Amino acid sequence: MLIALIILSFIIAITNYLYQRKIVSQKQEISEKEEKIRYFTMKIHENETLINRNKMRIEELTIQMEGSLEIKEQWKEQNKIRQEIQQQNETLKLENNNLQNHISNYAQSLKEKSKELEAMEHLSKENQYLHKREAFLCNQLIKQTELFNKLKTTKYIDNKLWQEIKEKIDLLFDNYTKRLCHQILLNRR
Repeated sequence: MLIALIILSFIIAITNYLYQRKIVSQKQEISEKEEKIRYFTMKIHENETLINRNKMRIEELTIQMEGSLEIKEQWKEQNKIRQEIQQQNETLKLENNNLQNHISNYAQSLKEKSKELEAMEHLSKENQYLHKREAFLCNQLIKQTELFNKLKTTKYIDNKLWQEIKEKIDLLFDNYTKRLCHQILLNRR
């Protein structure tokens, strides 16, 4: 009877430990994804700043080119720089789109992980509650069972009383004596 309670408590403790480990792992994964989202957001902001700066530079070069048409070589070089800056802007826009997609994916993943984490925490709390409740109910049953109270005052146990004890233990602890006999037979082989 005590062994069954100990084994059950041990199993529940292991289950709680595994739930807690999974919760910690998921919290760590969520934290990493939040950090990536912050990084991607910062990168988008940097890219947008660079795009705006490049647009201003393009406008300056365009004004300079229009004002100095007589200097053909300078115009060609400025035109080349302007095209390079436009190409850089296009590349940065594509990168921003990719970063925005990553943010969306991570945000969705965080949402799913958050729901899963809540479910795991709920199961862990429920498991702890059930363990405490089981221990309480077993103790109440033992206190309420007349046979066990009778054993406290009995000096000798005959075969009839042994049979009654086995039946009560099997009833309270899910066929404990039968499982114990089976295990002993297996160990003898």
